[in-house]
Amino acid sequence: MPESNTSVLNIYDAIQDYNFTSQDYFVHMLRFQQMGEMLGGRYVLDIGCGKHTNLLKAACMMNHGPQFLHYIGIDYGDIKPWRQDNNLIRQLTTLIPRMDMCIPEIIPVLCNVIREKFGDNPYTITCFEVLEHMDFESQLVFMYHLSELMAKTNVEVCFFSTPNYNGSAAKNHICETHASLLEEIITKVGIQVVYKQGLSAWKKFHKLPSSHDTPEVQDLIRCIQQLPTPLQKMVWGSILEPEQSNNILWTLKPGNKGATVVSFDDLSDKRAARQL
Repeated sequence: MPESNTSVLNIYDAIQDYNFTSQDYFVHMLRFQQMGEMLGGRYVLDIGCGKHTNLLKAACMMNHGPQFLHYIGIDYGDIKPWRQDNNLIRQLTTLIPRMDMCIPEIIPVLCNVIREKFGDNPYTITCFEVLEHMDFESQLVFMYHLSELMAKTNVEVCFFSTPNYNGSAAKNHICETHASLLEEIITKVGIQVVYKQGLSAWKKFHKLPSSHDTPEVQDLIRCIQQLPTPLQKMVWGSILEPEQSNNILWTLKPGNKGATVVSFDDLSDKRAARQL
């Protein structure tokens, strides 16, 4: 498939970690497409951009070129730059590998980078599938630092996603957190939850309450059942309550009181997680 092809399927063409038949593949793939289309005309900080900077790739391909104002990608590991042979992409992109969001000095470092690249302009944070790759104590530190960054810089919105633990977790995830506990953490560290959207509902929830059992709903269900299974789960994810999905997209904004440190003892809902 040529590099200029704008098909969303090309986003993962160089990645060996994903199986094409994986349901997670479709969820992540379509979220990258959605976000890629939304990021035109924005300054973007992508926390946990990944080795292959898939959101950067999507934002360029879906918009037929890098129409974002500037993109900063940071990751705990190494980063393999995408299309840095393209002068425009290179000029509008800052990639910072081996950056740990859990160390105390990370906030002044990031604030300096943001001021240098974004000025005082409002910007968007994206953070996809990061939290589950650290232990629970590190998750609390990470969320506090995210809140601190949002409080100290001109963040317009943060799009954040992570698995919703409900009795089953991926083997490669260190710790998955239930949505109720995560929302409590998000609120207590000083971040405002604006909206949450289920991305892929568990199959056991693929039904509506009997009060919705009308001919119109039955027609809708029959239409959904014609889709491939991963797409059925995604449609149900958008219809049902977010807590019935195995992955949730959170829309977050800075709170009014700034960042607050939270410990495990501060949390009322201790149905914490599945942690290795």
